[in-house]
Amino acid sequence: MARWLTIGTLDPAEWTTLFDGRWRQRAGKILAEGMGSGFGGRTVCLAKQPPPDIPYELAVTVRLDDEAGAAGLIFHADGGDKHYGFYPSGGQLRLTRFEGPDVYSWTILAQQPSPHYRPGDWNTLKVRVEKDRILCYVNNHLVVESNDIALQAGRVGLAKFRNTRAEFKHFQVARQLAEPTPPADLVKRINQSVDKLAGAASPGAELVDGLLPNAAASMSVLRDRAKHLEEQAAQMRQLAQAVHQKQVQGELLKVLRGKEDDIDLFHAALLIARLDNEELEVDGYRREIERMARDLKRALGKEADDKAKLAALNKYLFIDHGFHGSRSDHDYYNKANSYLNEVLDDREGLPITLSIIYMELARRLGLKVVGIGMPGHFVVKYIPVKGEGQLLDVFDDARPLPEKEARQRIEESTERPARDVDFAVVDKKAILIRILHNLLSVAHDERDVQSALRYLDTILAMAPDSVQDHVLRAVARRRAGDRKGALEDVDWALDHKPDDINLERIEEFRRELLRQGP
Repeated sequence: MARWLTIGTLDPAEWTTLFDGRWRQRAGKILAEGMGSGFGGRTVCLAKQPPPDIPYELAVTVRLDDEAGAAGLIFHADGGDKHYGFYPSGGQLRLTRFEGPDVYSWTILAQQPSPHYRPGDWNTLKVRVEKDRILCYVNNHLVVESNDIALQAGRVGLAKFRNTRAEFKHFQVARQLAEPTPPADLVKRINQSVDKLAGAASPGAELVDGLLPNAAASMSVLRDRAKHLEEQAAQMRQLAQAVHQKQVQGELLKVLRGKEDDIDLFHAALLIARLDNEELEVDGYRREIERMARDLKRALGKEADDKAKLAALNKYLFIDHGFHGSRSDHDYYNKANSYLNEVLDDREGLPITLSIIYMELARRLGLKVVGIGMPGHFVVKYIPVKGEGQLLDVFDDARPLPEKEARQRIEESTERPARDVDFAVVDKKAILIRILHNLLSVAHDERDVQSALRYLDTILAMAPDSVQDHVLRAVARRRAGDRKGALEDVDWALDHKPDDINLERIEEFRRELLRQGP
């Protein structure tokens, strides 16, 4: 039984693990997962074989399942909290020195982005340790050189941080490691052979046989070439998305021109949905809302008063066609609830998207129904020709919402007294921006930085003076590796010096961006 329990475990004659976590070995790879108990969720795996005398080199090929974590090489380790580390973290390469168990004994010696690092893929890390300097490489390209000599001897091994799952292979230590890159003339010959594949349905036996004498080098070159083509394809898709985004933003700004009463809110909300769905046929859904309005008018008759029209609208949407608010937590925060076309298709949505459909149909019936941007819950207000207006909760089948209940809702969601401004009519641009902020919230939860940037770019195209959104875009741009763009947004915010932004935090963020280098 004891032997069965050792399946997948590391060989204790070769490795020592520290700070918890789970280290396993399978198919020639070392797998590390689980949060470690060391500082930063650190867990360590030290080689028992001591390294050669300085100078020496160590290397490993590593892949992370989540770039928000970190994993890589450690050296000059004392078997406890002291060691150097070189590893990818947040898409950048970092050299650090640990001298104790907490943040106060942790020093980032260097942190650099590198075009040679491939997020989400296998990357080879190498460190050359010399008497008075440390050289750090990723995929055979030098990224960090440091003269730090605070730690001068110790063991070598692997480390993983935070909750990421990491895989390691080809761990090596030697006075000098063999060059992993095939000679240039061999690479050229292999590429010339592969060029013959262009236009062929599949590689022929002659081509395969010609690559066999240098099989290892051939496979390396072929995989690198495939990776390059995949990156080019990704760039082309990204460029196509950027063109699509600009086109949709241009259409959206065109719809928003002119007086408030002339703005087609329904059309604009469909364009927001089209940001994420290039295949969406906006005109088809515009015809759909026209058909719905015709059906309503046909059922009403010419003599119907406003009260009858409102009752007919409620019956048509909520009883006859089953439109309803999305209730479960899982469904409520689904992006589909913010896409007006999908709300029409599924007859389920958020308060704001259901309200847009309600307001559009009411407008076509000659009723005045406006949007009220209550914090946390969008509602509408029916304003009759005579008499007091009435708040309606479209999310709840357009149930009349007494002001007392509305104020109580606001107080519960904001933990402050309700204000008159909470019941103010919001213009159509503000409604669209609120939809985009809903989508932005989902993108943040899903760590989808490209979608977040798409929504923020669109918000700022409509509201270029929004300081809050410039700051949010600066953060998103940094996460996407666009340091220059992040600085542009930060500088814009600092130049405008708004009262409702913590300028000290923005200035510190700017200093952090500058420390990252060009």
